[in-house]
Amino acid sequence: MSGYKCVIWDWNGTLLDDMGVCINVMNRVLGHRGLPELDEERYRKIFGFPVRDYYEQLGFDFTAEPFERISFEFIGDYREESLCASLREGGIQVLDHIRDRGIRQVILSASQKEDLIRQVGHFGVLGYFDELLGLDNCHAASKIEIGREWLEKSGIGRKEALLIGDTRHDFETSAELGCDCILLTCGHQAKDRLSGLGVPLIGSLEEVEGYL
Repeated sequence: MSGYKCVIWDWNGTLLDDMGVCINVMNRVLGHRGLPELDEERYRKIFGFPVRDYYEQLGFDFTAEPFERISFEFIGDYREESLCASLREGGIQVLDHIRDRGIRQVILSASQKEDLIRQVGHFGVLGYFDELLGLDNCHAASKIEIGREWLEKSGIGRKEALLIGDTRHDFETSAELGCDCILLTCGHQAKDRLSGLGVPLIGSLEEVEGYL
């Protein structure tokens, strides 16, 4: 791994340490329906994409209540409470390091773009990124599609980009884009769910510098 011209960052769980917020908000949604609450261990074992499958594992009955209504309730509360989360330890230092090396940085997120812009701006790191790539239902169907379209237009070769994330979906995204990948093991999915994918696993953002 070397010679990168761009780092493609996942946001939630990678640069933004928002797992606690996600658990707290979801526990309220579960509590309103008398369903068992989550703890961190269970959350990291079952969270994943598509999120509808994750909701099913939580016990929601979509024959009784539409997935869209439950998801809307979660997102509405998360949107506000996410601003009480924090940047992951070491995040500013690694962003500085990458910028100082002249490597471009973008964020590729499954969040709605307007929410992503608001969060990144709130945490004061907007200036590090050339692009914030979030979902826009008018133009893109998935994080993978957005990333592919941006990479094709960027002039950056597939092997000149490094994707850094914290879930199997980030690995799947990197595989579709054809770029290298590093996965953080302290994010939204447990380390044992990321093992065996054939990509480096890191326990902290400080370790990123060693791959550049």
